Amino acid sequence: MDNIAKMQADDLIHQGLEFYQNHQFSQALQTLQQALDLYRIIGDREWESNTLGTLGIIYYQLQDYPNAIAYSQQNLTIARQLEDQWGETQAWINLGNAYQAQGNYGQALECHQQSLKRAKEMADPECEEQALTNLGNLYLALGEFEKAVELHQTCLKILRTLGDRQHEGETLSNLGIAYHACAEYEQAIQCFEQSLAIAEELRNLQGVMDVIANLGAAHYAVGEYERAKQYSQQHLLLAKAYGDRQQEVRALNNLSNAEQALGNSSEALAGLQQALSIAQALGDVWSQGQSLNNLGYVEFLAGNLVEAENHLFAAIELWKTQLTGLGHNDAYKVSLFDIQQKSYRLLQLVLITQSRKDKIEAALEVAEQGRARALVELMAQRLSATSTQLFTEESPSVDRMRQMARSRQATIVEYSITYSVQHQATGLEALALSELLIWVIQRTGEIHFRRNNVLSSYPGQYQSLTEMVDQCLALMTSRGRDAVPLSVTSGEERNILQELHQLLIAPIEDLLPINPDSHIILIPQGSLFFVPFATLCDSHNQFFIQKHTLLTAPSIQTLQLTQQQRVNLQQSNVSHSLVVGNPLMPSLETYSAVQPLQPLPGAEAEARKVANQLDAFVLIGSEATKAVVLRQMSNARIIHLATHALLDNKRGLGSAIALAPTENDPGWLMAEEILQLQLQAELVVLSACNTGRGRLTGDGVIGLSRSFFAAGVSTLIVSLWSVPDAPTATLMTEFYQQLQQNLDKAQALRQAMLAMIKQNFEPKSWAAFVLIGGDA
Repeated sequence: MDNIAKMQADDLIHQGLEFYQNHQFSQALQTLQQALDLYRIIGDREWESNTLGTLGIIYYQLQDYPNAIAYSQQNLTIARQLEDQWGETQAWINLGNAYQAQGNYGQALECHQQSLKRAKEMADPECEEQALTNLGNLYLALGEFEKAVELHQTCLKILRTLGDRQHEGETLSNLGIAYHACAEYEQAIQCFEQSLAIAEELRNLQGVMDVIANLGAAHYAVGEYERAKQYSQQHLLLAKAYGDRQQEVRALNNLSNAEQALGNSSEALAGLQQALSIAQALGDVWSQGQSLNNLGYVEFLAGNLVEAENHLFAAIELWKTQLTGLGHNDAYKVSLFDIQQKSYRLLQLVLITQSRKDKIEAALEVAEQGRARALVELMAQRLSATSTQLFTEESPSVDRMRQMARSRQATIVEYSITYSVQHQATGLEALALSELLIWVIQRTGEIHFRRNNVLSSYPGQYQSLTEMVDQCLALMTSRGRDAVPLSVTSGEERNILQELHQLLIAPIEDLLPINPDSHIILIPQGSLFFVPFATLCDSHNQFFIQKHTLLTAPSIQTLQLTQQQRVNLQQSNVSHSLVVGNPLMPSLETYSAVQPLQPLPGAEAEARKVANQLDAFVLIGSEATKAVVLRQMSNARIIHLATHALLDNKRGLGSAIALAPTENDPGWLMAEEILQLQLQAELVVLSACNTGRGRLTGDGVIGLSRSFFAAGVSTLIVSLWSVPDAPTATLMTEFYQQLQQNLDKAQALRQAMLAMIKQNFEPKSWAAFVLIGGDA
């Protein structure tokens, strides 16, 4: 009886696979389910597992992701019980693809990493390439574009070794997509054209369809809209012919973008509405969000502000569900949030264009929602774990923002960088121009709004706000803590400081407090995190710090959370301070050499003076190893680190503080290590170069400062450029002297800077340092 049932089940498998290959999916599912039932009756676990895997793949292709996941999970369970490495690897691959298509990127990442691990264990290059491809595509979806390029290049090498032309063509397409995301459009087009040639050679209709879609997007990116439209029309015809509804959504979105760029708004709107309808039927969260965002853009250009607002709010709600799907994976939340920023930026413009007080305040709430979300979640989770109170991750309402300004008796200034949309006489054309939106919440709780176009202020002089800030930093920086004494500020430096003052401060100057001791809390965004606000000077050559007491925060909500971290510290028994100065320097390994770092005698003198002022424990030279420093940091109230620092502005988490190396440790305290610490410090001073810099994202600056906040610190002092050794020591000892006069931290830093000005130190000697956090 078992033999007969086995033969029947095997026949059903062959029939089911034939139905599947002929795209007769409903018949394939029915036949394979019958085979599965028979294999279960006779107890054939191997073929039960194989059949479950095939069913999972078919459900995935039908965009029925819950069933794809359910069958693939059953397949995985049995494959592991049978110790079937190949079957387990394939099950991980299928699960990862289904989770990714569903928008659950956290689960997808885990599955793809598991599949790659198993493939390497088997030394199976085909499985390894498949796992690398999936990981590369996931990194692309998460905004990790350079990682995606690297992985797809590795895949291409494997495939060319194997002589697999079909997958070589597909990988060339994936590599082109990654290059496109890196804005390397010519390289992207070259990859797509090579991929198209292979797809046509192999008569691969799916491959041709995919590459034509990519070519359309690439030509759109370089402004060739008519050519982009032609490719998108071909893409749409192929998607319909192939019956691929997800590709149809993509084609409709791309075609609508080209139509809008060509001035055909009604065609764009109709295509996007159709795309949204299909995406909703498929349950495709990402495509729904993209379609809603594009609908909001088209309606905005058409002047239909209410419709635009509704579409963009709906897009943002969908984006939030994707972030939730990542669980506790902070790095990928940051990258994914970067991709979603356009919806937040566009919605702010839609709201303020309506010129109503309630809409302008709603735009402030959206601006706050659109920043530091991953950091807020990290801080709230940490606070909730160490307190009986549950801390919410929801952005504060306008009423809550007013209450914070009143309770702190501070003026809060929130900046938002967005893009203006200008209508040209020759037709409807969108120009991406940096524009500043500025909200001022006064100590009374009254909210004011101003806006300022960046490029129109300096026509032909700068291409972007980022270029202005980069030029400012280049002019202000020295070679580092071991640099020679600084020269007098040049006229060029003074000019750009005045230009930034005109751009950032002049529009709101009448709203700022008259009393110089009153706090101004600056909430920057984007490149504004790197602006030395203290040294911006007005037309009378007076520095901003001479008139105001300043501190910054990544967002209003992080300001609130850092303040709560300070409250928690006051309830603890932490009392001692830690000072580190001029540790035995580690070496910096580059691609070409190992470079020993120079000692910092000024940092050592600074540390000894600061330790004396604080009556603190001081670590100098070889004493300041990472193990010792970490042990002392864990329960220190004030932490002062005077040393070299390493800036990583690509990944951010590679930024590091230099400590003394040992036989077992190179001596670098990395930002990613700090992120995992549990600290109780009310103040950390990073008296080193570029400690406030890092990778710039929608979540703020990924680097040392963010890691210390996530670890529980309430206030930080960090630097924006390479600071000189001797003047830095002077500034820091003056800061602690002022702090001992019962001034708050923000006022103490201001007084230290005023003392430097009085002694005729130039701004680059003292203005690099900024105070960040809720405990002023």
